[in-house]
Amino acid sequence: MADFSDNQLLSIPLPKSFHEDNIKHNVLPLQTHGKPIYIGGTSNKGWHMTLEETSEITLLNINTGVKIQLPEISEQNSFTRSKVQNEIVHKAVLSSQPDIDADNWIAMVIYGDSKELAYYKAGGETWTLLREAGTMYDDVVFHEGKFFAADEYGKVVSCEMKSSHTVTLVTERWFFWGQKLYIATMEERIFLVVRCIADRSDFARKTRDFKVCMLVHKHKGKSIGHLKNWVILAGRYHCVALPHYSINGLKENCIYFKDDYLHNLKGSVLRDEDGFRCFSLKDDTIDELQDPPYALLYAWQRNIVC
Repeated sequence: MADFSDNQLLSIPLPKSFHEDNIKHNVLPLQTHGKPIYIGGTSNKGWHMTLEETSEITLLNINTGVKIQLPEISEQNSFTRSKVQNEIVHKAVLSSQPDIDADNWIAMVIYGDSKELAYYKAGGETWTLLREAGTMYDDVVFHEGKFFAADEYGKVVSCEMKSSHTVTLVTERWFFWGQKLYIATMEERIFLVVRCIADRSDFARKTRDFKVCMLVHKHKGKSIGHLKNWVILAGRYHCVALPHYSINGLKENCIYFKDDYLHNLKGSVLRDEDGFRCFSLKDDTIDELQDPPYALLYAWQRNIVC
């Protein structure tokens, strides 16, 4: 492997009550009733999103107490009320901080059974579905003024927001391996991180391999075998690339991750996580971290955990 050096729009109507008091400055409780939705990217700054059983969406900042009620994504889309509401929105990303850039922020989500893209603009009344972008998206990020989204087979699109939106194909689908795909940015370049997972009979999912590919515009990704002095933290919904020297105790050219599994607790099936593991791109080996450094725990909580 090479070295690292080398429209169709669907609008969803907004409830009439939305304009009355959609932004509230209150101290938020530590616990919310809705399902938490991961907001990825470096611009989240304490922002979280929750999805209520009614499909109402709340954007809130746990640091400042700012709370924004967003329009619901209703059953007009690719799911029905009979579907499990917890699966409506899989991931969200913000273009900027809503409390600082109040008139210009945009939220993009992956949602529905078909894992489509939809966005909401500050001050708008609806979510807009990007039908032309296709389906089955695994990750979405905001990078250098554009949204980038990748589907589970490596197709990447960019979406530029001006007076309207423009969806551009970056790469076609080009591989059929791996069970989870992430987008990472390093040195202003975009990379695909592919996670290969083996399902086990004990309801656990065990990661067996990672591949990292640098995007080449309008061509398939270029596999790389070395991250120079970078490390990648890969969670369930999101990954982030960081210089290894910014986290004491981590080795360069490695991917740090956790596997998860299902277990039964008082009649409810819950998902839990094993301890930290480290995948070496150099040796293609996985080691379990018996005593992970505190800096890793802090970085994981800050960048990965909902």
